[in-house]
Amino acid sequence: MVTGIVLILACIIFEWQDPALHGQVEDHFRRGVELQQRGDLVGAERAYQTALSLNPDRADILSNLGGVSARLGRYEEAVAHYQRALKLRPQEVRIRLNLGIAHYQLRQHRQVISQLSQVAELLPDHTQTRLLLGLSHYELGELDDAIRQLESVYAAEPRNTTVAHLLALAYLD
Repeated sequence: MVTGIVLILACIIFEWQDPALHGQVEDHFRRGVELQQRGDLVGAERAYQTALSLNPDRADILSNLGGVSARLGRYEEAVAHYQRALKLRPQEVRIRLNLGIAHYQLRQHRQVISQLSQVAELLPDHTQTRLLLGLSHYELGELDDAIRQLESVYAAEPRNTTVAHLLALAYLD
């Protein structure tokens, strides 16, 4: 009796998975990656959805599905996938960055700042993060914060005329 309970608890704790099922999940996931790399986003989406139906708690599948949704212009879906992935792996910077970018595409600047501020703490020299933070602060009328972010991008990329222009606009407002 005790042995049976211990075995059940071990299965729950370690989430043992049938090796055949695990193999199917991996096959669909790899197929999704292959299709995504070839540019077949609809095929990749189907493969990831199938893998996810077999194992709904895989952050890498959810993240890749978010990437496909974003590339298809379905940013609200991308946000939902990235949010689910981030719940499973809250320390995964790449997922948080992609979530922030998807929010930016939806012009959800408060959410951009919320997500990308955390990315900037971990990757202080990541200019794309700083640029999107600067643009979001600018869109919200938070000019001092926008200037601070854009100045850091300009310092890293002094020949970037787009950043110079954005910085000038922020100074003039």
